[in-house]
Amino acid sequence: MRLNLSTPSNVTWKRSLSGFTKWYQILWRNKPIEPTPPYSHICQIGDPILRRKADRVLPDDIKTQEIKQVILSMKKVLTRYNATGLTAPHVGVPFQIMLIEFSKENIEKFSEEIRRIREMETCPLKVIINPSIEIRNPRKIVFDEDCESIKGFSASVARFHEVCVSGLDEDANPVNWTTKGWLARIVQHEMDHGKDDMKSASDKLLPQFQLYKQIFFLPRNTWPHFNFAATMMSWLTTSWPIDVAVFQSYSCIEGRGGEDILSTL
Repeated sequence: MRLNLSTPSNVTWKRSLSGFTKWYQILWRNKPIEPTPPYSHICQIGDPILRRKADRVLPDDIKTQEIKQVILSMKKVLTRYNATGLTAPHVGVPFQIMLIEFSKENIEKFSEEIRRIREMETCPLKVIINPSIEIRNPRKIVFDEDCESIKGFSASVARFHEVCVSGLDEDANPVNWTTKGWLARIVQHEMDHGKDDMKSASDKLLPQFQLYKQIFFLPRNTWPHFNFAATMMSWLTTSWPIDVAVFQSYSCIEGRGGEDILSTL
C-alpha cells in the first residue's frame, strides 16, 4: 500500500493566505518610527522650530554628551548637504550653535569674476556657540542668497560688509572672528536663525510672496514636490516684474510635515 504524504493543494493555499494575512496585519499595525532631534536632515520652512527663539548653551554644558551629539549631528548634516552654514534649529534643536564652513569645493562652484566681486575666500569649519555679532562696516551690499530651509529658492538680500562674531568654540574656548564679504554674509544669515524677534533667515527671502499665500498649501505629514508651485511661480515671475526666483522643489523629509509654507510670515 502506498501512502500519499503530500499536502492537498487547498490546505497549502489556506496556509499561504493565513501567513499573508498575518504579515499584512503586522505591516500596518507597526507605525513608522518618528525621527527625534537632532535630525539627519534640515528642517524646512513651516517647521515651528525655525520660528522660536534659540536658547543659550550654558558654558558648563558645552562639553556634555548631549551638546557634543548635537554638534556631531550638525557636522554630518553640513557635509551631507554640502552647506556653507548651519544652526542647531536646522536640525531641530533650539540651541544657539552655529557652524560655518566655506571649503575649496564650495568656492570652485563660482567663476573667478564672481569670487572677486563677492569677496569670496575659503574658511575652515568653525563651531561658534552662543554667537553674538558686531557690525564693523555698516555699508550694506546686496547679493542673491538662498537658505537650506527653503530649498531651491533665492532672493536678493542686503547685508553688512564686515562683521565680528564672538562666542565659544566646542571646547568652551573664547572665539573672536572678524570677517567681510561673502563670509560676513553667511554669518549674518545664520545669525538670523534664532533671533529674539521670532523671525528666521528665511523671512528675508520671502517678503515678495505676501500675495501668494493661498497658492502653496502643504498638507501635514506628506512628502510633496512642488512641481505645481514651480510652474505657477515660473508663470508669475515671467508675467509680472517681480524680482524673485522660482521654487524648484520643496520636500518634507523623514516625516516632517508642514502647513501653509507662507502662513507664518
